[in-house]
Amino acid sequence: PDPEALEHAAEALAYLLDLSGNARPVVQELACSLHTSFLELAPYLSAEQPASPPPPDSDGSPIPPADALLAAAIRLRILAKAFDVSLCNIQGFDAAVLGLLDDRANAASNGQESTISAQLATTLLELLVLTLTRHIVAYSQRDPLARCVVHDPVNQEELKLLPTACQDFSLVTATLLKCDPNPHVRSAAFAASIALFAGSWNASQFARDALQGQGAQQNPWVLEMSEDLGTSLCGHLGALLTEANAVPAGSGVCEGCPEPGSLQQPSAFSQLFSLLQQVVSAASNAGSREEAATYAMADSERVRVAALACSLLSGCRHQAVESSHLPALVLSQALSPREDLQEVSWVFLRRLRREAHWQTESADAFFKALLNTIRLVHQDAGVGVARDLSYRLFQRVCVGKLSPALQASFVNALKEGIVAAYAIEQREGLLESLVPWITKNVIEESYLEELAEWAMQRAEAVGGQQAEDLAVRAGVRAFLEACEGTANRSRALPQNTETYCDAAGHAGSTSAVPVQLSIEAGPLVEDGLSCEAVLLQPADAGHGLDVATREVVKRRRLSAGPVSANHQEEQERYEPRALGPETP
Repeated sequence: PDPEALEHAAEALAYLLDLSGNARPVVQELACSLHTSFLELAPYLSAEQPASPPPPDSDGSPIPPADALLAAAIRLRILAKAFDVSLCNIQGFDAAVLGLLDDRANAASNGQESTISAQLATTLLELLVLTLTRHIVAYSQRDPLARCVVHDPVNQEELKLLPTACQDFSLVTATLLKCDPNPHVRSAAFAASIALFAGSWNASQFARDALQGQGAQQNPWVLEMSEDLGTSLCGHLGALLTEANAVPAGSGVCEGCPEPGSLQQPSAFSQLFSLLQQVVSAASNAGSREEAATYAMADSERVRVAALACSLLSGCRHQAVESSHLPALVLSQALSPREDLQEVSWVFLRRLRREAHWQTESADAFFKALLNTIRLVHQDAGVGVARDLSYRLFQRVCVGKLSPALQASFVNALKEGIVAAYAIEQREGLLESLVPWITKNVIEESYLEELAEWAMQRAEAVGGQQAEDLAVRAGVRAFLEACEGTANRSRALPQNTETYCDAAGHAGSTSAVPVQLSIEAGPLVEDGLSCEAVLLQPADAGHGLDVATREVVKRRRLSAGPVSANHQEEQERYEPRALGPETP
């Protein structure tokens, strides 16, 4: 079936369920029919096949069980976007799907050929994520049920098995990521894992807010990510990005990158699985051995798979994912020679920057993500490349001074960077990589002086008698010179004051020229020019952010200064790759 037609069918079914109560019995009858057919056919592809022949087609002719099961699974995965096709039967339906995927994972780990084709495995991964996500919502928020699952059959006894089912699913996807010979199945396992982590975290946050509204103090369940799975996810995303960056910049252009949470286009999850379905289906129709991955994707498909994988990751707020190396891999694409891959890093940066205004924890997470990216790229490629990345990222962070709340989080992140620079396992010169953070001139002079003094104190506290050598190794001299020079140049500027508007809280007009702050990078708009470039978005609904305006000194944008002599050589040999456990 045409993927776009199936997406429209899912939307129509979901709309009908909300529109009319009479649609529910019809949809449930269809789900029951496909559900029963799937459970009848699944044993014929498992390790222990039944002795009886498989059921024939409607006209009595025999049909291969693999083809019949694939046909049922394709329709079930589309219907699962509107209704719980498992009928809340975790022990029966979910276990059967997981068993088939486990058979392929075991065969791959043992170097054997599996009866589960790549196309069927990709379909089953998407199907199981959709059903498990529905279970997670019903499990986390039971009374009242969330609107997205209000039409689903719910069995609270079955839902008690959900945490175990999700952990088993994570074990299977980890094995597929490490051992499956088909790269498209590995990509599907990556997408399934990230989507389930995102769904688990989002459901837990909604449930937590609902419980707090009722006066209850309870932490809802959240799916945990193992270190083994995190390493496999980083390795696969690094491989996807390396392959995409190898495509010449003028070919295989990928148009558009889905914004996290946007309702104007299909989600990155749906688009990625639709693309993977097309690829494995083409390989199957061509008669190629899928396990040998003989079907070669077009350049545009390679780039789009990588872009969609990054976009899917950009919408995941799971703490284990955010604390892993995955966000750094996405943000490091700011150095990509391809504009479409650069865009995925800007999409992620926009989301982090927008949420930084919501609360202090989000602001801390924003600058910590930037710091981790610089650290890992510095460890991987050296000072010149990391410094260039710092400059490129901060061109998109803000114009002018950060708001006071963000300045505090910014300084805390820089202090963490100073501590990391003095660590023995850290590559030398980390503080030189952070110089653009200082020369961007986004914080007050008092903070610059505090950072300079704190950097010297830490060197003496950590190094003792070797403090001078430790400071040289960390690149303190360039850092201190940047702090002093930026502070001096700020004091020398004319003291012309004007009002700035915090873009996260702007909700009205101001008599002064609005200076865009911490939302969109770009030049300041002077009198007489169009103000459309700096019209600021209203605050996100529900967060209650106030308009924050005050008189500040007008600052000019400072360059990041010269880079190291071997910067060009380092940048030419730099290739994004997986940052595994060997990287501190």
